[in-house]
Amino acid sequence: MEKIRSIPDYSIEREYRILRKDGQIRWVHEDIRNICDDSGKPIVVQGAIYDITERKRAEEDLRDTYKQLLDIIEFLPDATFVISMDKKVIAWNRAMEEMTGVRKEEVMGKGDYAYAVPFYGVRRPMLIDLVLSSDEEIEARYDYIERKGNTLITDIFLPLMYQEISRKVNE
Repeated sequence: MEKIRSIPDYSIEREYRILRKDGQIRWVHEDIRNICDDSGKPIVVQGAIYDITERKRAEEDLRDTYKQLLDIIEFLPDATFVISMDKKVIAWNRAMEEMTGVRKEEVMGKGDYAYAVPFYGVRRPMLIDLVLSSDEEIEARYDYIERKGNTLITDIFLPLMYQEISRKVNE
């Protein structure tokens, strides 16, 4: 009996749009693989095409919603930045640029506490890192922290911001 194996090098996987007879445009995912015998000779072609139109629409809606949220953040008058779950900067608005002197392009996508540098001069955990989870080591850096649901209340001193304000006042 011949042993059958699938050879990954002989596969095609792609997504594209098709036009149906009724005029609808649909997205499909095509997955085609050659099944070969032991010598590598193709003996069967196995394939499937899946309609992924709804998934593509959901992805587009998600992208649109994300863009709208970024637009809202961008035009907030308050200095605002957002980090992802893996602690990379995903939003840094104009007010934040004005306050810190750090352009969006310099910090977007950066992790490893890059967002702390404009405030403390070093990469270190800071208050935003407590939003998603408690951390006694981070909390110990602050004299006072109070949690009310998902809200953190604290007083903080930002040395670089204080120096910048002092410099502007003394000019």
